[in-house]
Parts: sequence; structure tokens; C-alpha cells
Amino acid sequence: MKYNEQILLKGAARLESRASWIIFWAATKYTVLTFLAFGLAALFNPTGFFRQLPVPTVATVGAVLGLIVGILVGLDRAFELRLQAQQLVALVQIEHNTKRSSLPS
Repeated sequence: MKYNEQILLKGAARLESRASWIIFWAATKYTVLTFLAFGLAALFNPTGFFRQLPVPTVATVGAVLGLIVGILVGLDRAFELRLQAQQLVALVQIEHNTKRSSLPS
């Protein structure tokens, strides 16, 4: 197999694209899951903390908390993907610099 920098650059572009979407999907997933969890908890446990608030209010509060957590989780995962993309770009740059310095004068 021969070295092909375009494969590395394409991989870096894909990682960057995934990083952009992962924030959205993590926020969506956490929002929906916490909306359902808080809503069901309020619906089936009318005693305790949830008895004073209507079910839609509890579910909405859960969704907002889930959104915040989802964004934070998504940002963390996106950072990891962007870091990997930067490593690939750096490898290509190192290859370019090495080729230039090894050319005869």
C-alpha cells in the first residue's frame, strides 16, 4: 500500500463533520431521555418532590437539564474528534515538511 495524503485529509474532514453533528445528537438524545424519565417519574410517583408540580412542568424541567448535560457531553466528544482530525492534518504537514527538507539542494 502506498502513502496517500488525500486519505488522511478526507479522514480529517469526516472527523470534523462528525464533531459538528455529535453535539446536536447528544443534546437531542439527552433532552428526550430526561423529558421521558422526569415525566414518567412525576406521573407514577405523585408523592414526594413531584406532587407539588404538574407533570408537564416536571418533564420540561427534566428536558432543560438533559439539554444542558447533552450539550456538555457533545462538546466533550466533539473535542476528542477534532483533536484526532488535527492529528491527521499534522501528520500530512510533517510529511510535507520532511519531503521539502530531504530534497537535494
